[in-house]
Amino acid sequence: MLLEQLTLIETIAKIVGALSVVVAIFALRLSWKLQHTIKAQDYWGSFIERAMQYPTLAYPPGQPDIFNYDKREIKIIRPENISDQAYRQLKRQEYERYEWFLSYLLKTARQMLDWFEKDEYWSDTIKRNFRYHAAYFSARKIQKEAEAQEARKSGGEVRRDFVYCSGPKVNKLIDAVIEEHRRKIAKETPVRIKEEPAPVPTLKREFVPA
Repeated sequence: MLLEQLTLIETIAKIVGALSVVVAIFALRLSWKLQHTIKAQDYWGSFIERAMQYPTLAYPPGQPDIFNYDKREIKIIRPENISDQAYRQLKRQEYERYEWFLSYLLKTARQMLDWFEKDEYWSDTIKRNFRYHAAYFSARKIQKEAEAQEARKSGGEVRRDFVYCSGPKVNKLIDAVIEEHRRKIAKETPVRIKEEPAPVPTLKREFVPA
């Protein structure tokens, strides 16, 4: 009888010990998630503050006419008594400021996805913000592909682009946004129907008997 009681107590102790381990692991995971949720909100809050500071850079679709992705310029109010070359330089500097803003967004996105890779809220939030810059991402990819092709021809070095330096998770979202953007552009672009030249009229000669 005593042996059975001891066995029972030992079994209960093992069960309690196992449950304690499970509870401890659950508590650690919950604590980790809570801490990183707070950190994520702080990170994203800092980005939102930056976006409010530079609303034009944060939302290019609001003023699409001032962004020239081919020339890598952003139109600004032209100061008085300034040369054309100096004005172009100012527009390039504003474009570089835009790219630094994007660099901050990409850094924030990478941190969010590293912490919450399977969280749909953060994934959708980041993708939505990437869509605001889809035209830039698409143009940048075309430019870098052309540069890489030229470098291979000349035997030069293919430089890595900062856009694709944020890890595979961010790169995947960027590629998805580019694909969406290009499908949208293709859908909105009217298809030109090639007009065939009108047939040249010919005169029918009537047969006149001799």
